Parts: sequence; C-alpha cells; structure tokens
Amino acid sequence: PGVPVPFVPTNASTSRQPHQVDVHYLEATYPIAQLAEGLAIMWDNGWHPFDVSRVIDNGSTAAHAAVIDALSLNRQGWHPRAAKLWTQQADALGAISPWWQVSTPYWQQFLDRHDVSADRLAWQLKLVVMMFRDPPVQPRFEASPTEPSWVQGSPGADHTVLGKVRGLLAKAESTTFDHEAEALSAKAQELIARHSIDVALLADTVDVPGGKRVYIDAPYAKAKYLLLSAIGDANGCRCVWNGQRDTATIIGHQGDLHLTEVLFTSLLVQATGAILSAGSQLDSRGSSRTRAWRNAFWQGYAYRIGQRLAVATEATRVSYQGAVADLLPVLAQREQAVEDAVAEAFPRLGTLRTSVSSGDGLHAGRRFGDQAQLGHANTVPKTGNRRLTP
Repeated sequence: PGVPVPFVPTNASTSRQPHQVDVHYLEATYPIAQLAEGLAIMWDNGWHPFDVSRVIDNGSTAAHAAVIDALSLNRQGWHPRAAKLWTQQADALGAISPWWQVSTPYWQQFLDRHDVSADRLAWQLKLVVMMFRDPPVQPRFEASPTEPSWVQGSPGADHTVLGKVRGLLAKAESTTFDHEAEALSAKAQELIARHSIDVALLADTVDVPGGKRVYIDAPYAKAKYLLLSAIGDANGCRCVWNGQRDTATIIGHQGDLHLTEVLFTSLLVQATGAILSAGSQLDSRGSSRTRAWRNAFWQGYAYRIGQRLAVATEATRVSYQGAVADLLPVLAQREQAVEDAVAEAFPRLGTLRTSVSSGDGLHAGRRFGDQAQLGHANTVPKTGNRRLTP
C-alpha cells in the first residue's frame, strides 16, 4: 500500500497568496462541508480518523482543529451500526457534534475561537485538501462508517474475560512484588489463550480475520513494535510495520486482536517503568549511552517476552489436546485464515532490520522479561537476577 507524506504546512511568510485572504475567501474556497466530504474519500481509501489526525497534527494545530470539526460534521451521516472503531476514534478526538452556529459563517467563528490568521490557515487548508483529493490507499478491514459493520456479530473478546484480563494486568502494573506480578501476568495470558481456544472450538466456521492499526510513539518505536509483534505471534495475530509513520497493523481474529492490544499496553507500561527507574546510562568515560541502552533494552525485553508467551500459549494448547481431538485442525484453519488475510492486505512485504549497540541494555531487557514470567509448568529457564540491574 501507498505511504502518505507527513503533513508539513507551507510557511506563509515566504509564499505568495494569489488573492486577498479573508474570511470570505475561506468560505468560498474551503467550505467546511467540502472538508467533510473529503473525509469520506479518505474512509473509502482505508483511512481512519486517527490516521488523518496523526498526519495533519504533525505540522498544524489550526488545520488539525478544522479537520476535527469536519469530522464532527461527517459523523452526522454515519450508519447507526457502523463499526465501533469509527465512533471510538471520533470520540477520542473530540469530534462529537458541530459546535458552531449554522446561521453564522463557520470560518469567522473558527478564526475567533482559535486566534489564527486567515492567510496562514488558507495555506494549511490547501495542503489538507490536496491530501483529501488523492490519498494513498491503505488496507481496509471494516466497512465505511456510512455502512453497517462487516464484522457485526462475529466472535470477539468476551466482556467477562476481557474484564478479568484487564483487572489482572492492572494489578501486575501496580504491584511492587515481583512474584505477585509474575502470577498475575501468567494468569492473564492463560485466560487469553484459553479464551481464544474456546472461541475457535465453539464457532461453526472460521471467522474472517480483521485488522487494526496501532500507532507506537517514539522514541524507540521500532523496538517497541518488536514487543507488539511477539505478543501477536503468541496469540494468533500477525503484525506489519510501517516505519515511515511509526504504525503497526495487526491482523487476526477479532478477539485475538483486542486481547493482544490489551496485553501489549500492559507490558509496555511495565517496561517503561523499569526503564525510567534505571535512569541514565554512562559508559566508562562518562559519556551518555542512555539512548543505545534503552533501544537495546526494548529489543531484549521483546525477545524474552515473546519466548515466554509462546511457551505459555503452547502449554495451554497441550492441556486441551487430551480432551479435544480436533483442536489442532481447528487452530490450523484459523492460522491459515490469518496468513491469507496478511497476504491479501500486504502482497509485498520487506524485512524489518534492527540493530543493537548496547549489550548491557540487551541483557537488562532480557532479565526484565524474565520477571514477567508468563507460563507455569513449561517455562523458559530463567537467567540472571529477577531485579532489573543496568
């Protein structure tokens, strides 16, 4: 799929505007209804509200605010049974409903509200409209918000199971006792694996896999992605990295997708806390090695967590096999469906390359991965101390 160019506003002071720019020019050239219609084109090309927000917010607060207003207007035409993703993302961005008075020109109200010049805003809006007219195509995993959801009624994460998993992970994040955190994290992964198997066995047919884009914040976005990918692999999902936008696409069955993201969020929080507690890192000459150390830490942590999740998931499967004769064929069908969905969405994939320049950070990440033990009887043997030591 195509990759959008980050939004970079033109410097109005060095550009020549062909016309007098005032509120009347804005109303005639960039009516808010036109921006709302432009968003519909984005949806048809596989974009989501978060995607648009992230790209535009890279360079212009004013243009971003205008697009959020257009989103609130566009939202009025959404189908009552549209995928929850649309309303959840719009709510998170604050695009609930139009705030302006319809009887008064929109752009005058906007300029008063945001204290921005019409001249500068016009140049920013020009770039927004250009992007809306010809957006790069991205894989589509759900219907447009004007249509009912394609995955309506498909198996997902049971609310009871999801609540238990979130509760266990919240306790694991907050406890100061390593053994307690181990037990809580292990129980959470066990619930995730068992739920996935139960859904597979109860389903009459293999449900069509879906997808979700996850933005991973810098710094160390690529290294953090390795953690997401390791969690996804252990839970029946596959991840694809877009380094130009620091975006991961997760593809998998609906329940697996949701629970993978929940577990990723928790382990991300736990590792971030460990990194901050370790503080700055210096080499033997007193020079800072913090960035290299932290990048290596994330990679070592991702590798070790991936090992433990895989072992814990396999142990759960083995516990089912004695009672369920057709378990392996069912799981194989689900895994093949995910692989087919990845091939369809991303027919051309490259290889992700990473590098490590701090052995100390790598080993520290692996040791901290040991602390987040995620299996019981069949675990990867531990190495090193349980406490994080830089």
